[in-house]
Amino acid sequence: MQTVEFTSNYEETGAGTLDFADAPYPISPELTKVAREYRNDRFIADEVLPRIPVASMEFKYLTTNAAELLARLDTRVGRKSAPNEVSFTAGEILDAVHGAGLEHVIPWHDLANAPDPDEMKRNATRDTTDLILLDRERRVANLVFSSISYPAGNVQTLAGSDQWSDPSSDPVKAIMDALDTCIMRPNIAVFGRRTWTHISRHPKIIEATIWDGADTGIATPDAVANLLEIDRIVVGDAWHNSAKKGQAASLTRLWGPHAAFLYMGQAGNPNRWGATAAWGDRFAWTYEEPNRSVRGAHVVRVGEYVEEFIVSPELGCLIRNAVAG
Repeated sequence: MQTVEFTSNYEETGAGTLDFADAPYPISPELTKVAREYRNDRFIADEVLPRIPVASMEFKYLTTNAAELLARLDTRVGRKSAPNEVSFTAGEILDAVHGAGLEHVIPWHDLANAPDPDEMKRNATRDTTDLILLDRERRVANLVFSSISYPAGNVQTLAGSDQWSDPSSDPVKAIMDALDTCIMRPNIAVFGRRTWTHISRHPKIIEATIWDGADTGIATPDAVANLLEIDRIVVGDAWHNSAKKGQAASLTRLWGPHAAFLYMGQAGNPNRWGATAAWGDRFAWTYEEPNRSVRGAHVVRVGEYVEEFIVSPELGCLIRNAVAG
């Protein structure tokens, strides 16, 4: 296992800034405010991999060897003896944020015929921001629910009667055993919606969280978190259309029938399974495009600079195919 200590340009308390003084298009304060404040309450990416401000596009973080931090040493010191000496090694990892953005083109005649052109621009900004956040949700879901994001010993796949969609299964035992595989016990659980639906009404969960002998009902996230001795449960609800443009819609869930358990540290503790580096805030700008439509178009662009990454894979575990379907 490796733990992490962030360098000075990677602090949770400091925010990087973006200087667009030389940008070819001026930032729109009003639309930037819309882009920053807009939030789809059903997205969980920021809860699962919290954003940590960085001071520049490139950022560094230090990794330390857990074997050194967990070494068994004799700390007793004789009356005239010198204490045993310890030393620590650290590796420096260089990474960088990437730009993520989309444009929405509004033909001039659409604005000319709109009852409120400014509201049309604001709606375009919100919808564009939503798609940017949806893609971030996809990236985070793929990272968290991927087997290669964890050591092989921290991943298990359920099948048949072991799946929690089967009332004879034992999800409490499966989860508690999985949590014990991590050197630092995970403190958050991430469930896909279908997984949580089955967990919340599973007979063994109901009996353990509501009352002895109960076999029907719905367990709350707080009750299940308390049962599993973790801080909180996060449920992924997001859907996306996987069909190509022009084809019939094919709606699927971004968060599949799996369950991940991650140690994400406490306030002031840099140890965590993963994080998101964020350079500056989300922004929006507009510009005129004369080569679109008959009389030109107004273009709204929304963007941000982020990078999702895994800090310490050993601080998490994954249960794939936790439920059927």
